[in-house]
Amino acid sequence: MATVFALMQPEILQKIVIGVAGAVVIKLGTMLYVYVTDLMFRKKNFTISGTWFAEFESHITNKLNIEFVRFVQSKEHVRFNLQQYTGARAGARKYCGEGILRVNSFSAVYYSAERRSPQSGAFSLTVQPADGSLSGRYAELEKDKIEQASVAYILKPLKMTWLERFKLAWGIACFKDVAEAKAAIQRG
Repeated sequence: MATVFALMQPEILQKIVIGVAGAVVIKLGTMLYVYVTDLMFRKKNFTISGTWFAEFESHITNKLNIEFVRFVQSKEHVRFNLQQYTGARAGARKYCGEGILRVNSFSAVYYSAERRSPQSGAFSLTVQPADGSLSGRYAELEKDKIEQASVAYILKPLKMTWLERFKLAWGIACFKDVAEAKAAIQRG
């Protein structure tokens, strides 16, 4: 009880309030600094933040694959969510990943969002100034080998509805199947 009464003294309460207020000011200042430097970086450099899509033939199944990617860039670091729709399977496969964007080169690794799946991969893409797309190659990492795709992997910007962007950000399937995904590309 004596400690509670000691803490209730006005000078001690004043010091506690000043300490908490100081911590809040430092945290807000740090957040503001990160936000402003990120804006300055984006003004000087190309950013890939936003939603993109890729349409290609699978090197394994030879079926059409459509992928939707939501990139979130902070300076040169990029995080992303990816959903893949394929003619070989109903529903979406979901992946997460991180990468680095330096000048006009983007390198990233991704992995399955399903905890039981060991599927992962990597891609190396280059910004194409003519059309603003990202193009390059991807490779899937298997247990004992790396399978590099022979087809080009091209990501293009896509305007999605706010609901589709929300679902993509939160890992909820945006579309039922590959046909619905194809329709979204033609609409966008």
